[in-house]
Amino acid sequence: MNGQTLKKLNLIIGGLIICSILLFPQFSIKDSLPKFQFIDIFLPGIIILILIQRKSFSKNRIYPFVLLFGGWIMITIIANGRTDQFRDYFELYKLLKFGCVIALFSLLNFEEVFSKILKPVFLVLVVVNMLHYFNVFNINSVIKEYYNGGIHIDMFGLNSIGEPDIKRMLGFAGNPNVNGVIFSLLSVLFLIKSRNNNTNFFLFGLACLMMFLCQSRTNLIALILVMIAYGFLTRPINRNLFKVYGVFLAAFIVSYLVSSNAYMFSLMDSNVVQSNSVMGRLEVWKHLGEMILQKPIFGHGPYKDYFYERNLFPESEFMLQTWRYGFVGIVLFISLLFSPLFSFTNSKSITRSLFVLILIVILVNSITNNPFTSREINVLFASIIGMFISAQNKNEHA
Repeated sequence: MNGQTLKKLNLIIGGLIICSILLFPQFSIKDSLPKFQFIDIFLPGIIILILIQRKSFSKNRIYPFVLLFGGWIMITIIANGRTDQFRDYFELYKLLKFGCVIALFSLLNFEEVFSKILKPVFLVLVVVNMLHYFNVFNINSVIKEYYNGGIHIDMFGLNSIGEPDIKRMLGFAGNPNVNGVIFSLLSVLFLIKSRNNNTNFFLFGLACLMMFLCQSRTNLIALILVMIAYGFLTRPINRNLFKVYGVFLAAFIVSYLVSSNAYMFSLMDSNVVQSNSVMGRLEVWKHLGEMILQKPIFGHGPYKDYFYERNLFPESEFMLQTWRYGFVGIVLFISLLFSPLFSFTNSKSITRSLFVLILIVILVNSITNNPFTSREINVLFASIIGMFISAQNKNEHA
């Protein structure tokens, strides 16, 4: 294959990956196996495509950390005597997929991915989420059956005792928190590309509105921190910054008019720490913390069944990774997240600074949620890392 053919193929596969995680439902081959996404079908071809273009890769520190983390996961499986537990190996598979998506998107042009893939997919997501929010064409029955809507659809717009309450938008993600992370990440990308571009400014505001309608308190905090960080990164302070803040505030006001934002406003309630959501998390974290101290080095291994059998939700990526892989594992996990920053060798690199905004969303969500348990967020984050690596490489060779 010549270079131009490979570039077109890379872009097509990249588009299919984004569509597969954000628009297409998961499917099951066998009840005893986890559900698959269309990206799982593409993965062997992606690996071949990457190997064909291996000479085009620039060195990046994230790849060694992916390998180190994968190696440590294998060690914890062996140390816990779980080599015969087939489901544990899916964590290694997820990490392989994560690394392959980074590698593929690092070969793509940031601008092409942004304009030809992310923008159209985002607009489709907006339409779908609005249809879901107002249940047009009874689309919520489709989300419940094919997109893991489940209890979230049954309780959509209702409180725990079945009375009318705030709607928390699920979309195809089937979960308001996952949906919130997706729109938070997309809003940051549109923010990055909004300077002197009114269309991207509008899309940034639209993405913020979508996130607010998810009523995710964690992502509200994340986006506020992103706005603060963006203010520090914008030097000198200019008209564009006030325009960004204005659009952000306008999106919040519109969401308030639509849904009242009562769930997010509960953050300001002095009794929020006594809420079922917070108390439930604290109880689970206390339990997991005690177990972490029992096996501080190797952890308990992936051991998914422990949570399934007890109907437990760890509700913290940092806590879950420490429970699974010990203190060594959490250090490797955090190092993996930060490693792209250290790959951008120029400390004043604009790419490095803007990636911090993406990282804020991931880190804040990792405190009280499990973004990496979500296949959608896992792959979307990997594709964004790859896009930033591509942008950095382009800047270095400009």
